Amino acid sequence: MIEQIQLLLLGFAAIFDLVLLLILLERVNASQVAIWLKLLIAGTLAAHAASFFQVWLYGFESSAAIFLGRGCMFVMSGGLLLLPSAMLHAAIRLNHTGAVAHPRVDRRYVILYAPLLSLPFAAMLAFHGNVFDFIGSFEPMKWPYIIWLTTANLLAIFLFLRVCKQPEFPHLNSFYVWHSLSLFAMTLLAIGYFSIGYDSWLRSSLRLMTILSPLAPLFLFVWYSIRTRLLSLVMERTLVYGAIFFGLLLLHRATISPMIESAQSRSKVDLALVELACILGVVLVWKPLRMRVRESLRYLLSSNVFQVRDATRLLSVQLSHMGTLPTLELIEAFRVAVKNAIAVQFVRIDLDAPSLDSVRDRDMSCLRQLLSSGATSVIVRGWKLDPLIRESMERLDAMWAFRLRFGLVDGIVLLGPRSRCDRLADEQLAALSVLFEQFAVTLNNRLLDEQRLRAERKAMQQDKLSVLGLLAGSLAHELRNPLSSIRTIASLILEESSDDSHARNDIAVILAEIDRLMQTTQRLLEFARPSDHLRQTVEPDRVIERLLHILGHLAKQLHVDIDTSLTAGDACVTSTDATLSEILFNLIRNAIEASQGVPNAKVHIQSRVADGCLVIVVSDNGPGIDPAVQQFLFQPFVTSKQMGTGLGLYVASERVRELRGKLHCESVAGRGTIFTFELPQAGFAIELPQAGFELSATAQVDADDKSTLLADHHHSSRVP
Repeated sequence: MIEQIQLLLLGFAAIFDLVLLLILLERVNASQVAIWLKLLIAGTLAAHAASFFQVWLYGFESSAAIFLGRGCMFVMSGGLLLLPSAMLHAAIRLNHTGAVAHPRVDRRYVILYAPLLSLPFAAMLAFHGNVFDFIGSFEPMKWPYIIWLTTANLLAIFLFLRVCKQPEFPHLNSFYVWHSLSLFAMTLLAIGYFSIGYDSWLRSSLRLMTILSPLAPLFLFVWYSIRTRLLSLVMERTLVYGAIFFGLLLLHRATISPMIESAQSRSKVDLALVELACILGVVLVWKPLRMRVRESLRYLLSSNVFQVRDATRLLSVQLSHMGTLPTLELIEAFRVAVKNAIAVQFVRIDLDAPSLDSVRDRDMSCLRQLLSSGATSVIVRGWKLDPLIRESMERLDAMWAFRLRFGLVDGIVLLGPRSRCDRLADEQLAALSVLFEQFAVTLNNRLLDEQRLRAERKAMQQDKLSVLGLLAGSLAHELRNPLSSIRTIASLILEESSDDSHARNDIAVILAEIDRLMQTTQRLLEFARPSDHLRQTVEPDRVIERLLHILGHLAKQLHVDIDTSLTAGDACVTSTDATLSEILFNLIRNAIEASQGVPNAKVHIQSRVADGCLVIVVSDNGPGIDPAVQQFLFQPFVTSKQMGTGLGLYVASERVRELRGKLHCESVAGRGTIFTFELPQAGFAIELPQAGFELSATAQVDADDKSTLLADHHHSSRVP
């Protein structure tokens, strides 16, 4: 039984030393670890591993076992010679250069390892002595080693305590104190065993305690490294898991296996199956262990763990190059890249605000609510979820749901099942979460860039309008004199004509149009200060009849029929004749020009009074307006005409805004266009929107404001 305990303790010590040494030798940690620390752990590992194998070989009488036992004695002697030298090296270095991992090379420290020169003599003693009597075999070296061990350790203790007084190490004072105490106890134990304990009845216990005593400073080092970040070590989990597994296997071999063999010999029952069932039961009952085993098996059995990891890393790099793409192209490119990288059936990126008017929107809202609560960053179908969440995931046919939220971006990413129904491991889900966070940041930056570009374009547009205002003012000034001359001549002709002259009415119309044109030029000069028309009223039907007298000639030239249905009668609106004429002139003329060349070209003008508002509808049966143009129809310099200026409807919309009215446009390709113009009737307190115009439902969104998008495995996207 004592032999089994020795094997167990020495095996654990050797495993601990080996794992710690491998961690320190990792490439990421090697630059932070001094050479003396590596030598200390290497010496401890040599002593513990050699002791383990020597105890394990005890009882074997073959020549190979005897040779290996003597080799273990030699390795143990080398480890014991290395320990005092490395400990003194550490103490002197810390006093001279501080806690610097790789100070300037000083070859004088080699003198501290002079005792290792006795290794050839130690080898001779090991291979000529008793294989199972270590102290007896190294009797000639016992007292010189005790003297060297005592001197080196006491000097190291003095230097460690001296380091505590230096202001450079205030946070390590307790570590050096405890380390010095453990070193002093280890020295006393070694002296006691080598001098008097070797021949006492406590020989086996003292030998085991002496061999295991170097673990004390190592345990202190590991404890302080983890607790106070004495060294920023990176521990490879595979190495740690392997050490734990080997330690458990050693524990099983040293304690449980003998009991099972004894019970099996008496009961004649194979207890290995019972043991396996017990282990399986512990795994199933203990939740942390069950989750860890599940994750390890999923990571082990997944066919493309490393492919997904590498693909995620490449996607992160590609995403930095996608930042210059337009918003829609960025979303689509990222969606396709993710779909191909992790081999899922679909990837759906939904930035649409759920309206809750469909089952799909309710499901999306349910998932968003859970992700927004902060309880989790990812929803996995198959986890223990709320029934509503589970049903939503099933209806959406999604296996995973991730939250997209950063700045202007607020949405959700859904991933469909994988091609072979493989599941993503937790590490892969964590990597994808980071990737989607990076995508949200990239998309947010892109939206901010587009907002900035729109602001810059708007500023440039304002500059253009300012220049246009200057040009319009100059042009209006130049037109005043010719118009005055024309009006004077027309007035003289009107005075000289007889009352029954046929041309008298036409001349009167010419004078009225000249007056309207002069008022228009005056308004160009006062565009920034619209005239006060709140105290004037005008009858729209009369204005329409007068305009048809003028535009009727244009309609005849273009072979367009004009049909009217004027039922407003003497209803009035608060406006000036010039303002209302300007709006209706633009709408009727555009309708006539849009209908030319169409079979049975017709323009219909209707006026009526409804709910205290006067409604005027101008419709045509022309080819309609391009949907791409409809979105910007009332913006300046937007036109579908080859010779158009793009200012007619813009000016009309501005006039409507000043009159607190509404202007609608509805157009269907091949079926014509309908403009609906609404103004509050004079004398009625109707509260209308402040906006100057409203587009129809098909054209209410600026193309640059597509902040809500949907992309799925059908390669579709939509704007709400």
